[in-house]
Amino acid sequence: MAVAKTYHSEDPVKHYCLQHSTPLLPIQEKLLKETLEMKQFRMMGAPEVIGLNALFIKNMGAKKVVDIGVFTGASSLAAALALPEEGTVLACDVSEEFTNRAKKYWQEAGVSEKINLVLAPATETLQKCLDNGEAATFDFAFIDADKGNYDNYYELMLKLLRPQG
Repeated sequence: MAVAKTYHSEDPVKHYCLQHSTPLLPIQEKLLKETLEMKQFRMMGAPEVIGLNALFIKNMGAKKVVDIGVFTGASSLAAALALPEEGTVLACDVSEEFTNRAKKYWQEAGVSEKINLVLAPATETLQKCLDNGEAATFDFAFIDADKGNYDNYYELMLKLLRPQG
């Protein structure tokens, strides 16, 4: 089953959510606009979802976040902007081509030092975190990558997320 994304659709619930949410920053709007011009634009998380993630990250006082499926960096950027100065984002992806676009926006937003991009299959990256003793140390995770691995990502993140994370 395909998930409908809301980039170009009109939906009264989406409209309400966007009207009553924190607006995107200019750098986020710029990234969104550029990504929407790409033929693979549907790989980007919907702006209202990314905004909700940022709200969760801020409200829970998160300091350590995992973003599985970076693409052009919209979700990683939103997470990094929501984190305190000492916060970090572990950004997992396999595409150097797409993540090079992300790096440009992270740099422009002044958050590149908060984001640790790992170009490798996320299952390997997450397993390395476990092997390095990072179980129960992450506060928040956003999974938006290859759908066939969702169960694997979920199971690994259950071990990596702190209680109530």
